[in-house]
Amino acid sequence: MTGTLTDRQQQALHALEAWVSEHGYAPTLREFAAALGVTVNASTCLLEALEAKGRIKRWPGKARAISIVGAEELGREARDRLEQEARDDAAVDAAREGGA
Repeated sequence: MTGTLTDRQQQALHALEAWVSEHGYAPTLREFAAALGVTVNASTCLLEALEAKGRIKRWPGKARAISIVGAEELGREARDRLEQEARDDAAVDAAREGGA
């Protein structure tokens, strides 16, 4: 894992871990922002920082597509589903580019 987390980033990571532990899936941006008591923009910045530091993995364009690196909270099935959706999206995009 890369980089030391600020206190706020550590708080955000703990909030994310708690949400996933309680609900069994990742929060939306709005839910995450509400859990932290910040704006959606601030929560997005926190998620970007956590991803840049290698603490989470996100799949753009997917709802609730956040995985905590090194944690098993989301479960194998959820990760496999997100990865399959990403592969499916890539195949659709490639087909569109080839047919355009």
